[in-house]
Amino acid sequence: MNDAPLLETRNLTRRFGALRAVDDVSFSVAAGQVYGIAGPNGSGKSTLFNVITGIPFRPSSGEVLLSGQPIHRMRPHEISRAGVLRTFQKDAEFASLSAFENVYTSAV
Repeated sequence: MNDAPLLETRNLTRRFGALRAVDDVSFSVAAGQVYGIAGPNGSGKSTLFNVITGIPFRPSSGEVLLSGQPIHRMRPHEISRAGVLRTFQKDAEFASLSAFENVYTSAV
């Protein structure tokens, strides 16, 4: 049995020049746990999810592990296939699709 956390970050950092948008973030989440990330605008919440998923960029340093296996060097589609996905904050729908089709599209 694997006792590793389902998702773990170790010393995760993302730099943009001199700016550290994510600075040395470490946490672990066990299977079945639910956590939230909170903070004011510009505090790095979206950037944290970006570096975990590799979309649109990877961490500058640190590690992301899924079930104890490193995923931070994988390409975004490989991370997605491994089971780490993200959604984007969009308030638009596909006008040509029904409500069911819009919801279904976001789930696949």
